[in-house]
This record gives sequence, C-alpha cells and structure tokens, in this order.
Amino acid sequence: MTASKQETQRQTILHFWKKGIHNAAEIHSLTKIPLKTIYQNLKKIKNTGDIKCKSGSGRIKKITPSASQAIGQYIRREPSLSAKSVAAKLEDIGVEVSRSTVSRHLGDLGYRSALPLC
Repeated sequence: MTASKQETQRQTILHFWKKGIHNAAEIHSLTKIPLKTIYQNLKKIKNTGDIKCKSGSGRIKKITPSASQAIGQYIRREPSLSAKSVAAKLEDIGVEVSRSTVSRHLGDLGYRSALPLC
C-alpha cells in the first residue's frame, strides 16, 4: 500500500467524521476501506483530534552531526586513516561506533577506499 493511498483513506475517514458519521461499519459500507483501518483512524481522531502520523518514530543515529563533522575533519587532515583508527578517535570524544559504521558513513559522504599507486 502506498503512502498516498493511506493518506487518501485517512482524509476520507476524517471527512466522514466531520460530517457526523462516527460509525465504523457505516463508513466501511460507504467507502469499502478496511474496517481495521477505520477503527485505527477513528481511535486516533478521538484521542488527538487529528489523523496525522506520530512523528519521531525510528531508530536514533549513532553518528550525530557533530561526530560526522569530526569524521570529516579527521579524514581531511589525514586521508590515509583507516576506519578502525577513526572509530578509535571517535571513542576518545565519547562516541562509540564500530569500524563498519564509520566505513558505511564515509561511503555515504562520498569517500571511497583506494590503494595508492606505486
């Protein structure tokens, strides 16, 4: 199910709620939206008065913006640093991350590992 379909369903349920139709079975018969979806959204409307998704859900990043900035500075000062040594330097400033996390973050920043040419 796409997000736009979910949003359309939410808006439809809210529309019927505002029109005074508070019965899930009646909304279901008019719209063919699954009853479970209607019950969940009606519960949200009763509790919060709106149908917006709860924000702030998701995993918290181990590498904060300040740690990301520190990684960038370490690499700019010494481009030959390994991910393991960058992880050790981050541990010194209080950020405990693994070598693979540092390596993944460097890849996201656009850094690529390469062997020096002889």
